[in-house]
Order: sequence, then C-alpha cells, then structure tokens
Amino acid sequence: MDLDCAYCKWFHTITLPRILAAHGADVLVIYREFPLASHPFAYPAAQAAECAYAEGGNAAYFAFVDRLYAAMRPDETYPPSILTDTAQAIGLDNRAFNRCLDTGSEKAAVDRDRLEGSIAGATQAPSILIRHDNRSILVTGNYPAQIEAAIEYFMHSITS
Repeated sequence: MDLDCAYCKWFHTITLPRILAAHGADVLVIYREFPLASHPFAYPAAQAAECAYAEGGNAAYFAFVDRLYAAMRPDETYPPSILTDTAQAIGLDNRAFNRCLDTGSEKAAVDRDRLEGSIAGATQAPSILIRHDNRSILVTGNYPAQIEAAIEYFMHSITS
C-alpha cells in the first residue's frame, strides 16, 4: 500500500469494504507497505503507519490509515503536520510516536514489506496478491472486477 496514492485510497475506502461485505470471513486482508519513489510523502507515511502499528497493533494501524486517507486533499497532498496530528487524533502516545519517527525504528519493516512486494511481482500500488494454498494471482492496480474474479476463482476451486 502506498499512503500517498489516490488509487490506494480508492482501494482502501471503496473496493476493500465491498470485498469484505461480499466475502466476510472467507478473506484475510494483510497490508504491506509499498511506498513508490514517485510519491515523496509515501515513505514517511509508511513509517508512521508502522509506528502506529508498533504502538497499538492492527486497530491503531487501520485507524491511522483511515484518518490519513480521509485527510488526503483533492490534489493528493496532505497538510504538513498530518502524521503527528493523525497519531494524536487516534490516541497514540505523542512522545513514543515522535520517537519512533525520529529514530526511524520502523524503516526496516517498511523496507522488508517493499522487498517482499517486489519479490511477489508488485511494480505499482496498489498491488493485490490473492493467495490460496500455493497458488496466487497478482492484480496490479485498483481493478475491482479483476480482484473479485480472482477471489471467486479461488472460492470456486475450494468448493469444486
């Protein structure tokens, strides 16, 4: 996921909720950071999201991402203090969050996610990897029909 990407925002706020509504417990969603070099805010935002996760787990991570995407301006930019404002708004400890950002303690997590995405074949964001057993389908881009078709393909192969 690239937190400076309008297509990723669209996936997170529109496509993913539809998938979860349609498939519920049949799908497990795992986000990985995939900040693109063409989006200068993406890397610091990814580190900040990982700092939120380090402090508060999945709930804090997704609350952070939700608020961050909600704050994205129409020109796909953010207010300058959005990272710390978002952390404060979701109840994270300001000192711990700022220390995490300042020390870059989550840089390795972001770099690992980026590398794993590249190994899986991701070249852009969003890239959605749908897996079942040892098989996978990679959808690059926010293409709801392709994502749904991949999920249905695996759902059908489970019941066949």
